[in-house]
Amino acid sequence: AFVAVGAYTVAMLTHHLGWAYIAAFPCAIIASALVGLVFGLPALRIRGFYIALSTMAAQFIIIWLISSGGNITGGFIGLAVPPPQFGNIVINTEKAFFYLIMVVMVLMTFLSKNLVRMKLGRAFIAVRDNDTAAQFMGINVFYYKLLAFMIASACAGAAGALYAPYLGMLTPGHFSFEESIWYLGYIIVGGMGSITGVYFGVIFFVILKY
Repeated sequence: AFVAVGAYTVAMLTHHLGWAYIAAFPCAIIASALVGLVFGLPALRIRGFYIALSTMAAQFIIIWLISSGGNITGGFIGLAVPPPQFGNIVINTEKAFFYLIMVVMVLMTFLSKNLVRMKLGRAFIAVRDNDTAAQFMGINVFYYKLLAFMIASACAGAAGALYAPYLGMLTPGHFSFEESIWYLGYIIVGGMGSITGVYFGVIFFVILKY
């Protein structure tokens, strides 16, 4: 759902308003983080399996809104996304997209690795390991859970912002519930809480799918 928010934000800004991709990209990240905030506020007051059930609602609500968006989102007909352009360089080939995605992926991996080493990252780890103990240590558990939810949503939005121009034409079918299950599978197989492990989870499932 949050990948879809990022993808459609880029698509609508570039298609309808003629924005440059480099300007639409950060807007997609911000939009996804804000939508994550909206769904995170009620969801993070509960724990465990119930969080998964409540956030699952985001998938159906957001995709329904996109499907019912008419000319704004293109609905089931689809919305064309122009290729990214940086000066005279147009990203319109598989090889060019590969380099663009790799640059963003390396940058976000670097930021994620450094986030873990910061005070913020240590608070995340404490809440992940035992939120009750973290609360006794003076950590605002709800605040850090919400912040983690927003950061995760922002990362998903960045992925969507890259996915949209790669597809060239967006439809709600590209963001199905099945895709959400695949994303979850990548993380579980790669190892929960492991940044490097996510890559191995993706590689494993991509080989398995194709």
